[in-house]
Amino acid sequence: IIKTALELFSSEGYYQTTTKKIAVAAKVNEVTIFRHFGTKENLFQLILDEHVTELNINEEINDLIADDFKNTISNISRRYLEYCFKSEQLYKIQLRLSDSDEDFVRLKLTRDYIKSCELYFQTLKEENVISGDPRLMSTTLIEGILGAFTVYVLTNKDFMNVNIYDLVEEQVRIFAKGYQLD
Repeated sequence: IIKTALELFSSEGYYQTTTKKIAVAAKVNEVTIFRHFGTKENLFQLILDEHVTELNINEEINDLIADDFKNTISNISRRYLEYCFKSEQLYKIQLRLSDSDEDFVRLKLTRDYIKSCELYFQTLKEENVISGDPRLMSTTLIEGILGAFTVYVLTNKDFMNVNIYDLVEEQVRIFAKGYQLD
């Protein structure tokens, strides 16, 4: 039921997916869904809870720190992109929601990554390793990757024959060159 519901929410959207559609696709009685989950909202929340990994992002970023700024940014970017791929179905659900539902699906990990990167960049700025506003830098880095991932998802994974990993690495190269002090 959970797998089927996730697929339907992802392909049709939350509001267009009814418990009846889920039941038919999962080959169960609709009453079974209500017995196990109570409501469609509870089922959806369970899916979110099961698929959004709660991580200690500060420790995660500390584990990704390399010998130099560019390699660290590359590690952080690749890890965040891995998270995007892992959460692709949830992201598709989020893309289908109206602007008035912006808080309905909260991919908290994106905000946590931005905040942790900001703290890391603040430390580097205090050590005179980089220049720039740490908050703007962290938002630019993570939202840039999310933007590339969005285009990847919306174009059915084929955007101008550019590999998304190559795109992210180019962003890393430009980012590091722009902010790192010599």
